[in-house]
Amino acid sequence: MQRTWHPDTCPPDLDLEEDGTRYVGLTVHGAEGNEVTFTATLRAGGRTHRLRERSTFTRLDGAWVYVDGVEPGER
Repeated sequence: MQRTWHPDTCPPDLDLEEDGTRYVGLTVHGAEGNEVTFTATLRAGGRTHRLRERSTFTRLDGAWVYVDGVEPGER
């Protein structure tokens, strides 16, 4: 997960795999410029969760990486 997150905004203690969290799906609803609206599906604690977010991405060393995100409608 850390490799897809910009190093300037990635929490230093982020280790979702250590606590058993697994991302199992991603649906992209739209993109404009460097912002993407998506729903991520993840499994944590034996339950399925969905997170809908509008996020900013940027290119770093040839790859798109996550910078930050807000709930849709906040920006």
